[in-house]
Amino acid sequence: MKKNISPVFVPFLEQLSKGGGDMVAYKKHYSWSIPTNNDYVAIKKIDKSFLMHNSTGVPRTIRNFFEKDFDSIRDKQLITINYNSANFNSYYRITDQDGTERARIEWNNDLRQALLKDLISQNIDLQQIDNVNIKSLWVRIKPSHYALILLSRNNIPL
Repeated sequence: MKKNISPVFVPFLEQLSKGGGDMVAYKKHYSWSIPTNNDYVAIKKIDKSFLMHNSTGVPRTIRNFFEKDFDSIRDKQLITINYNSANFNSYYRITDQDGTERARIEWNNDLRQALLKDLISQNIDLQQIDNVNIKSLWVRIKPSHYALILLSRNNIPL
C-alpha cells in the first residue's frame, strides 16, 4: 500500500485486499455502493464525468451518507476532501434541475489534476475510463471531512 494512505483506510483496505470485499454486503445505487455493515464508507465507480466535470452526482439513496453531517442543506455546503494527504475544499450542493432536486459534490481543478496524475502514472487510458473498473473509496473522517483514495479493479490502492 502507499505510504501516504490515511490510517482510517487501513482496516477496510486490508479486508478488501484479502478478498473480504466480496463477503461484504453492499447497497448499490447506480455507480455508488455503501457497505451495509457501516455508515462511514462509500464507494463510487470512476467515470468520465467524475474526471471531466470536477464533480459527481449523488443519488437520492446515497445522500444520507453526506447529508448527515449538516443540520440543514442550503444551496451549497463546504466540505473537505483529503486526497494523498492534501486537503481540497469542495462543495456538496443541492440544485433544482427540471423540478427535481439533484445532489452533487464539486471540487476544484487542483483535486482533478491530482487524480489525473495518479491515473496517468498507472498507465490508465483516460479515454476508456468508463470501461476500467477504477473506484473511489470515500471515508467520513469527521463531519464534512472525507478521505478519498483510488482503488484498482483488484481493490488495491493506486
